Amino acid sequence: MLGPLLALTLLGSTPTPRSAVIVPHAQSLAEARAFLTSASLYAPSLTPGPLGRSLGAPLALDVLDLSAWADAGLDVNGSVSMFSFSRSLAVVVVPVKDANKVLERARANLPSAGTVTEEKKGGITTLIARRPNRDASEIAGGIAIGKKSAAIWFGGNDASILKAALTAKPPNPERAKGLAGSIQVLGEGTSPSTGFALGLAPSASGMNVEGRVDTGKPLVAESPHDAFAKLAPAAALMAHGTLSPSALAISRGQAEAQLKVVVSALGIPVVPPQLDALLSQFSGPAALLITGLDPDRGAGSTDLDRYFLVSHAYAAQVKDPAKTAANLDALTALLGQLPNAPWQQTTAPVPGKHALLRVRPGRVVWFGLAGDVLYAANDANARDALLNALGTSGGSDVHGGQVVLDGVRTAQSLGHLSLLDAARSTEMAAIFALALEAGPLFKALGTSTFTVEAEPKGAKLKGALTFPAAPKPAP
Repeated sequence: MLGPLLALTLLGSTPTPRSAVIVPHAQSLAEARAFLTSASLYAPSLTPGPLGRSLGAPLALDVLDLSAWADAGLDVNGSVSMFSFSRSLAVVVVPVKDANKVLERARANLPSAGTVTEEKKGGITTLIARRPNRDASEIAGGIAIGKKSAAIWFGGNDASILKAALTAKPPNPERAKGLAGSIQVLGEGTSPSTGFALGLAPSASGMNVEGRVDTGKPLVAESPHDAFAKLAPAAALMAHGTLSPSALAISRGQAEAQLKVVVSALGIPVVPPQLDALLSQFSGPAALLITGLDPDRGAGSTDLDRYFLVSHAYAAQVKDPAKTAANLDALTALLGQLPNAPWQQTTAPVPGKHALLRVRPGRVVWFGLAGDVLYAANDANARDALLNALGTSGGSDVHGGQVVLDGVRTAQSLGHLSLLDAARSTEMAAIFALALEAGPLFKALGTSTFTVEAEPKGAKLKGALTFPAAPKPAP
């Protein structure tokens, strides 16, 4: 990995960041600081002071405090970027007004991080601090100072990336065109034609968000006929929409991958054709709801553990309910031939064909057909939340799709985790850490709704995160 990167540098090329946060006008950092100040009332790790100081450590500067920029030699009228490269390399690029001031500040403060080496070449002064009594390749801090900008080390073990960052370009900035917001977030996908962009407009009361996802093809239908548009289940997260033909192919592939995990646990080496026949009946409208976490069923590191960790239900409208019912009967007939009879018919809150499949002790998959809706769930409560909501839902053509985050239910789900759950796996430890820090923040945000619209190469998303109004002081 290091060889190609050095080759690019020697050829005069700049490595392309995998993602970037761009603040075109540094003064917009005041809005970001106001947002973080409000968020830190619920998630203390988002307190802007410590975060800003970690970004500006080589200069002993809180990057988010514009009032301190002049003393550090920075230009409040410039732009700020944060680039993330491969191999965990990360750099913050800030605008420079007085390079001598920046250099003096770095010389005064970097020695506290480790042994400092200084190099001046091509009009750029680079200072690197390495931890004493450790491997010489371990960087503890660094900065590359040019005439108009400075690159501050924020992660990784390749000092050459600092100089490269001074001329780095964000990945496909055209994706952000037309997205409102004072801050842009850009990222690349698995190929040059795929990626995402976000436009963020933070403030003390919350954040407006506009986004674009590029997959090369539309994700939702241009003329939606979303059967789940008014679905309102009791769920922590719900997403629904009318999938485009290309997105249908993707969703079938993802469904097949998950089903393969389940059938493999039953001793079936491949997804049987009866399941493929069911998936081929998807007509476009689809929904996913997540009701919570179940560490008792999902703790562990296998694919099957991960499948059962998040309690969820999928639903898809089918083209031909009668044909789908016949395909479902063919599948249950196949499952009836397996040893120990893991399949059986069951009841549900609404009429239809309903069955369950015992994959492992305590691990059950519910599936069936209710009218023209085919569903599968790994949790009985998630299944019932979906089916109960179907009776009150109605179609709408207003949006291609929608994502709804219920912050209160999300916080409640995270709040059920314990320290014992965290010890079960690395995944559970990470989720437990999120629960401790972000649970109150999710609860404060309440319900956040994001709409999804069709675009020729993907989809556009729009919504907002809103904090509760501050209480009025007593008279």
